[in-house]
Amino acid sequence: MNRMKRILVFVFIAYAGMGYAGDELTPTLREHVYILASDSLEGRGPGTKGIELAADYIADAFEGIGLKPGGDDEGYFQQLEITIGVDAGPENSMVLNETAIEFNKDFVPLGFSENGEARGQLAFAGYGIKADEYKYNDFKGRDLEGKVALVLMHEPGEEDSTSVFDGVNVTPYSDMRGKAINAKANGAVAAIFVSGPVHHPQDEPLPDISGNSGYQSVGIPVIQMRRSALEDLLGAGVLMKLQQSVESKSHGGELIDVDPVQVAIRVDLITRKGKLRNVIGWIPGTADSLKDKPLIIGAHYDHLGYGGPNSRAPGVHEIHNGADDNASGVAALIETGRSLMTGETLKRPVILIAFTGEEIGLIGSTYYANHTDYDISAAVAMLNLDSVGRMTNNKLIVFGGGTAREWNRAINGLNYGHRFDLTLQMDGYGPSDQAAFYARGVPVLHFFTGANIDYHKPGDDADKLNYDDLARVTNFVTDLAEYLGNRSGALTPATTSDAVSMSGMPAKRPAAGHGGTRPWFGSVPDFTYQQGDGLRLNGVSPGSPCEKAGLTAGDIVIQMDDIEIKSIYELNQVLKSRKAGDTVKVTYLRDGAENTVDVVLMTR
Repeated sequence: MNRMKRILVFVFIAYAGMGYAGDELTPTLREHVYILASDSLEGRGPGTKGIELAADYIADAFEGIGLKPGGDDEGYFQQLEITIGVDAGPENSMVLNETAIEFNKDFVPLGFSENGEARGQLAFAGYGIKADEYKYNDFKGRDLEGKVALVLMHEPGEEDSTSVFDGVNVTPYSDMRGKAINAKANGAVAAIFVSGPVHHPQDEPLPDISGNSGYQSVGIPVIQMRRSALEDLLGAGVLMKLQQSVESKSHGGELIDVDPVQVAIRVDLITRKGKLRNVIGWIPGTADSLKDKPLIIGAHYDHLGYGGPNSRAPGVHEIHNGADDNASGVAALIETGRSLMTGETLKRPVILIAFTGEEIGLIGSTYYANHTDYDISAAVAMLNLDSVGRMTNNKLIVFGGGTAREWNRAINGLNYGHRFDLTLQMDGYGPSDQAAFYARGVPVLHFFTGANIDYHKPGDDADKLNYDDLARVTNFVTDLAEYLGNRSGALTPATTSDAVSMSGMPAKRPAAGHGGTRPWFGSVPDFTYQQGDGLRLNGVSPGSPCEKAGLTAGDIVIQMDDIEIKSIYELNQVLKSRKAGDTVKVTYLRDGAENTVDVVLMTR
């Protein structure tokens, strides 16, 4: 074979003929994780050489344990091409009152900005937050129509225990993309972000926009500007006074405004395409009647690379190794495959898939589910291993227990022998790859060992995993796979009234603060759709407001009330400002025709 894996061949395991005994499983899993989560693989970010090396490593492992290739052209790889990020083009410019602002030194466009030009008077929009749950609205009484919004980064009351927000914790309302969406919804033609001096005496560095985290425009030009450059124009101390007026407003005061300033902005971003690869191997079954009704076992192998907008260490350009998330799941996937290969041949075929693009929106799993050479809904089940390496207090969480009537008895029955402190959650949707299969009618389970403080941070390293318990999870999944692989009949589909959507799901790990309880909408976005004209649905949750209103897979949501919907982000902004019982007017495209329907939001 002539693949990139030759670069790291000196650290790779020679797999062929190595069938491991149980007491050797722990060191084998450890070796997989240490390789996949090594700095040489660059955090396995889309577009990096490291993610290519990781894919080659997994393909070699699949081949070494005897899996048949299940990808394109009789190989192990299924290739897909998507937009993975943006780079700055040559035409970025900014002028304030006829003073040119220097690109890359004093301003940069943000990676979710719309391309094009915008002109207007500068208008102060505070922190750009509308948070009904806190009775807080920076836009109340503000006239932003046709203007350029000046927006502060972060949120009011940092380090203040009396803040209407969380004080020392950061809520989701600090998200700059969401603030830009709010500004656009209130009539702004562009937005300028700046770090205020009250809580951050030192200005913050301009971000590197050339990450690999996909691209979804908010519909207006958006830039971040250095504080010093803005103060040179507005005058020393003006930004301090503006921010202090916001802090006062959060305690009942009034927002002040800036003196008239004319702004002209031009943003030039070039989208960067990238080829990603799912890695697929499979084991034939013995029953001809079940040849097109496989068991699917998966784990995503991509991570965040050097950080970027999905990192919980903002502004930090460091390798995020993703040992738990999700080198642990890939290691368990490989070793589950090895055990199934060395055991008795099962009736059903078993397909093992290492997915790409999970961290930028379930790209690989959604692509696979939509491009099989068999009816995906006939698969007996999909088992997903995501973040299974940092078990504490013997706790194992399994999502998807409500997607088949047999799951409760099967999972709890198997657990008699494994003795985990097991929590079976009902919902089949969630922020991982099983959601792409549940949207296509496949019963699913997602195995997860719990939240940890290093989630999406550079500290998620291989030396922090609990490998003995990772081995126990691997053996549990192997036993379940053997049960499903020898089961002749299909599982009985079940729905659950508390299923949640990909747009309003409980996080599999804790966020950095809370943003209140949003109502349930029930959409399942198709993250592979990148046309920029709306949010295409891959499915809707059973019993959800979406389903009750008649929305279905393939519909493209383009507007909710007065908010234009271009991606999942706008939809999330709408839900943040609504409560259960509210009616939202949803405009969508179906077969090219525009339709409107009222959706009554519910509690989950």
